Amino acid sequence: MYAISSCFIAAARAADKSRSKGKTMKSQWIDTAAMAAHLGVHPKTLKRLKNTTAMFEEGIDYRFAGASTRAPLQWQYEVAEKSFTHFKRIDPAEVETYGGRDV
Repeated sequence: MYAISSCFIAAARAADKSRSKGKTMKSQWIDTAAMAAHLGVHPKTLKRLKNTTAMFEEGIDYRFAGASTRAPLQWQYEVAEKSFTHFKRIDPAEVETYGGRDV
């Protein structure tokens, strides 16, 4: 094994800091409230759309922030926005109401 001197490690850390100076790492994953605000919907509406439509796909548009499905959601900002924008919506006139009335 080679012994790595502490001054080599310190120099490497300093060089790494100087390269990343002024650069901030920004996560592409945002929370539900921020995603809903960006889309112009209520956070409960966003969760309902996730649960009742095929608009969003787990692992692509959103993920769970913890190990269980009760953990808060995180949303992939640009991907989820594209899914929301390009989702094929149903024309209300085409929905069958079983009431026998014409709308």
